Amino acid sequence: MSNRKGLWVHTLDDKGQICWQGQVLYWGPKRVQLQLFSWWTGYPTDIKTVSPEQTKEWRLFTSQGEWLEAGQRTFMKVKC
Repeated sequence: MSNRKGLWVHTLDDKGQICWQGQVLYWGPKRVQLQLFSWWTGYPTDIKTVSPEQTKEWRLFTSQGEWLEAGQRTFMKVKC
């Protein structure tokens, strides 16, 4: 995938759980910028900058619909 700008993202923690949700603002050889979105409101929150090496376990989605559906499936599995 050469142009990753605009892709929707779920980042994973070391247990494979979704940690951040966001959209790629910039993906270069030395840094990746990600617009994060609130889990509660869906509104943009922070912008994070990480190294490309930190993206290896990210789940990438080409549309917002796919991204939202994947997030909803994750939350439906949570038992309270």
